[in-house]
Amino acid sequence: MYKAAAEASFLSSFGLSANYDSDSKYNQTSINEYKRKINRKVVSSKGGEIFILGGHMEAWQASVKKSPAIIRRAVENLTYFIQADKIPELTDMALSKVRKEINEAVNTYMEMNTIRGCMNRNSPSFNWIANLDDGSCASVQQTTQFGGFIRTCTEDSHMPQTEEEKNICFNFPFPVPSLIEQHIIKEIYSNAFISQMIDEDSTFNISNSSEIIVNDVIPKIVGFWLYIIFLIPSIICSFIIISYLLFHRPSRNALNNHVILVDLIIGLISELTLYPSILYYYRYDGIWHRSRTFCAIWSFIDSGLYVTQMVLVCWASIERHILIFHSRWMMTKKKLFFIHYLPLILILLYCMIYYSIAHFFPPCENYFDDSTMQCCYLCFYDYYALFMWEMIAHEIIPSIIIVISSITLIVRVSWQKHR
Repeated sequence: MYKAAAEASFLSSFGLSANYDSDSKYNQTSINEYKRKINRKVVSSKGGEIFILGGHMEAWQASVKKSPAIIRRAVENLTYFIQADKIPELTDMALSKVRKEINEAVNTYMEMNTIRGCMNRNSPSFNWIANLDDGSCASVQQTTQFGGFIRTCTEDSHMPQTEEEKNICFNFPFPVPSLIEQHIIKEIYSNAFISQMIDEDSTFNISNSSEIIVNDVIPKIVGFWLYIIFLIPSIICSFIIISYLLFHRPSRNALNNHVILVDLIIGLISELTLYPSILYYYRYDGIWHRSRTFCAIWSFIDSGLYVTQMVLVCWASIERHILIFHSRWMMTKKKLFFIHYLPLILILLYCMIYYSIAHFFPPCENYFDDSTMQCCYLCFYDYYALFMWEMIAHEIIPSIIIVISSITLIVRVSWQKHR
């Protein structure tokens, strides 16, 4: 039946007539049913030439613009190449913004070029232009192929392919042009966007320059053993000193030891939580997939406890003057509470609340980048006022107070001895 119907349909397409009448079993109904089941497939693979190192960059760029193609489905791996060691001119915050812009651009491109539909060519609801199966395929019916072409996929040995990048086309990996990432980096370098980012984020250069140098100069395996060498003795010493201050009554009752004890406990928490993660990161050469929750907790411990220690040392440098030269201010329990204990409580509460909000309940969206060691960056720093507060109140002022108070204490003690 289908053979005769196909013959009639073929002749009618060219305005010719087939030898059949209305009483024939191959009537117009059969022809219409045959036409309904025809799958017209027009498939063309669009994309520029395979990118190979050489002197044909401009020609390759032109071919990509003329024949755009989806770069890859797993866009996270694309931004892996936007790192400090490859673009040292940018700070970590600027790099995060670049990655965010690239992710948004790639996601938009993917969404605009993704056509959902039935990918099963044996299904009557087959959509020949679809490139993502949405599960809408109807049950398979009997069909008869009469000429035409079917879509096929072939592997290209010049293109890297991974198991994670399975495409819907017969489960072959989706081909990715080699060194496409390097091309994107070159494109970014030639774009004025980078220079604009450097100008806008020049205030970050001082605070992050040391981290960039470490990433470029010290190999990860060297960093791993350096941490091991100093971390183990540090943990042992912390346990010994904390135990002594807690269980030796005269030391425990001494007011000047309270801030030191709290500072040591915070440092020990960092050593037992943050630094093992850093060791893991260095041990496996930075290849470590982490969740956003883990990154937020890690960043909270890193920045929150660090600033807490800084402010506590700042207060300790001030309190030493009170304990040595104005001890009468704390003669009563009420004065002792307000001058000695309350500042400790307020510092701990302020730092914990501030960084808890910044990491877990921010008014904006934090940046997450799994390819860097500190995979969470606070969006607070996008606001100039909050960034200046962080720099001045949490770093600059405490550092200045620590230096001035320490020098002043030495001068005052020496002056009293001479008198």
